[in-house]
Amino acid sequence: MSLHVLLIEDNADDERLTIRSLSRMDVPIEIDVVRDGDEALDRLSDTSFSLPDVVLLDLKLPKVSGLSVLRSVRTEPRTQNLPIIVMLSQAVPSETQTEFDQFRCESIDKPVSAQQFADIAARIGLY
Repeated sequence: MSLHVLLIEDNADDERLTIRSLSRMDVPIEIDVVRDGDEALDRLSDTSFSLPDVVLLDLKLPKVSGLSVLRSVRTEPRTQNLPIIVMLSQAVPSETQTEFDQFRCESIDKPVSAQQFADIAARIGLY
């Protein structure tokens, strides 16, 4: 059985680094990539696609921001309990961190390392 990850990332370099890091994990991993918030919302609301085991979400996305994606995902019954890990390239204001807590998501610093991801995945019960 493999771990299915939806990577929502618009930066090609960050995408490559994240995929390379995750491919070094000790479990088989399947990674789907979407490159903007609008595409992410479409994918997550499309019932013809199975939901991923976890979402890696960049906050700075074109079309629809990562924070707006997070808010929308948490209000939809189909996705409200989906594990989400927000990828950060810089510190966030305390009110944003409070919102992460409210929406039950974890955060991780970019570039994502396999060990960071494994630690968070274990904490949220993906292993």
